[in-house]
Amino acid sequence: HLPQPQPQRQAAVGLSPVFSELALPDLDEPAVAPGGRGAQHLLLLPYSLRPGVRYSFSLEVRQAESQPGSVAITPPRAVLSAAILTVEVERPPSGGRVLSSPSNGTELLTRFSFSAPGWRDAQLPLSFSFGYAPSLGGSGGGGSGSSIHSNTGGSFRSGGDYSALRSLARQTEAATPLASSSASSITSAVLPAGEWTVWLTVADALGSATHSASEAPIAVRRGAGELSADR
Repeated sequence: HLPQPQPQRQAAVGLSPVFSELALPDLDEPAVAPGGRGAQHLLLLPYSLRPGVRYSFSLEVRQAESQPGSVAITPPRAVLSAAILTVEVERPPSGGRVLSSPSNGTELLTRFSFSAPGWRDAQLPLSFSFGYAPSLGGSGGGGSGSSIHSNTGGSFRSGGDYSALRSLARQTEAATPLASSSASSITSAVLPAGEWTVWLTVADALGSATHSASEAPIAVRRGAGELSADR
């Protein structure tokens, strides 16, 4: 017996929210899915889906268009197989703040206290990571009291403001750590001279995290020894 020709297949993935009327991210937009909906392996970049929402992914495998000289077993574009997968994007911690005290001091002398009260999540325990980075224009880095979410799918806003969300995430990741990640929501440290924004990453037991910036920058002046040497 001669071997039977195998049909050529093309895959396509669809996306829809379950019990929701949210604006959906475009799977053909490179900022969401670099390979597009027709890729063999669908890859969604961070901040493409909204936390707390259930999504259904539908997959259809269709007969490809026949090539010249090939034997068509099934009609072109016929559905050969289909499947649906429903997932829920985990909610990251929420409801908290980033506080620092005092608001100013002297480099390497003043010990600043940092705390993260009010954070809640169903997936305990929580872990806290504090860091600091230069303030932008004296406004407190990424914005006064701003916060973003990062998890398996990330956070999605209507209008697809992916670049802004990822920019805030990069600011958090670039911050100089104040202490190792731990279950404690308080820490303290001395700081070098400059104007700093305090950044916090609080993550739950599943790794879903929120990044948040302090509401006001910390002003740290140079020590008296350095001021004398400059003169």
